[in-house]
Amino acid sequence: MSRSSSEETQGPGLDELVSSGYGVDAATKLTPEESVIAMHVRKKVDYRILPITLVVYMLDFLDRNNYSTARLQGLEADLGLTESEYQAGNLISGAFASLIAAGILEGIGHARGLAPWQWLYLVTGPVTILVGLFVWILLPDFPENWKGLSPEERRVAILRVAIDGSQADIDEPGMTQLKGLRMALTDVNTYVLGLAYMCIIGSVGFGLFLPSLTASLGYSHTVSLLLCTPPYIFMTIWLIVHSWLSDKWNSRFWFYMYPLPISIVGFVVFMTADQAMFTARYVSLFLMPFTSASAVSAFSWVSSSISRPPAKRAAAFAIINCFATSASIWVPFVYIAPRYTMAMIINIVLCVCAGILGIVQLYVLVWRNRKLAQIEEASIPASPGRDDVRIEGSATKDVEKLSKKGLNRGFRYML
Repeated sequence: MSRSSSEETQGPGLDELVSSGYGVDAATKLTPEESVIAMHVRKKVDYRILPITLVVYMLDFLDRNNYSTARLQGLEADLGLTESEYQAGNLISGAFASLIAAGILEGIGHARGLAPWQWLYLVTGPVTILVGLFVWILLPDFPENWKGLSPEERRVAILRVAIDGSQADIDEPGMTQLKGLRMALTDVNTYVLGLAYMCIIGSVGFGLFLPSLTASLGYSHTVSLLLCTPPYIFMTIWLIVHSWLSDKWNSRFWFYMYPLPISIVGFVVFMTADQAMFTARYVSLFLMPFTSASAVSAFSWVSSSISRPPAKRAAAFAIINCFATSASIWVPFVYIAPRYTMAMIINIVLCVCAGILGIVQLYVLVWRNRKLAQIEEASIPASPGRDDVRIEGSATKDVEKLSKKGLNRGFRYML
């Protein structure tokens, strides 16, 4: 492909990316021809990856909510469960949903006379398993090994990611998973974002009990289940707009922060409003899910705050997910009917803590961006590697340290 002459630094080829340690200059831009190819790559991503991930998440939440939905269909009465036993089972179902589904499938020969909650599992469980097998085969992982891209499309896809982060999204030679884990464990971002995400996921836990919350409004089980639908539809539309604006404005912090006070209002209203006040309590169910918007922003903030190298990012995601899923250990035990006061208070505290941690994360990234600017002003050589740059001691020692483990020039953390 011919390259247009320009004063801008143009995108290198894949071999050039490899030989340069996957670094690109901040001034690197796509040529008009490459921009056309990039548009085709985006369409392939939209048509191939996005539908698969949407189906996966839909089935994930469908199965996850089965246990709380089955509660309204007589699961507790049929099995003779106490409140504590039910909550413990809720915890177990979240950890071993596929095992429970497999156990129920063993009794498929006794199809007649099954309770509604049993049919619920029979309908959704096998579908999730079957789709999971196809996803394992169909879902690509990285641009460099996606067979659905031509060589030129693959090069442009890698280059697009490299321009966004001033470094290609490929592990440098010699990088191992163990090194990536060590880098993730020594990055303060991992712990701040991990704790923040844990707080948010803990407050989002009310979604597992939404059928029980709507049942407290005083309607039949069928109506209670129908009342769960509008809040989810509303939040789905809101999340699409939320994510689009966040990417358009290249902002993470404010889109992480604004949903938290909205959710707090929802928790307070549901906790304090009298049970006869249907409108107030039902409107609160539209406000509480705003923590989902914070969860989306937090997860994308991880990608931009711990973006390189991929081995480090993968380890950081695993650690942060461990933080988040640990909330499922105690969440099921705080939703005590009929008013769920303890759960609402804990959710409020979690939202406040998540907000404080978000502010801490912002200051960490602002500080690092200032240090990166100082490095460039001092003309210190930059190379891919560690994110956690520190300027300490004499200028000579600074140059020696950053020459070995600095960042690519032009890189800035997204705030």
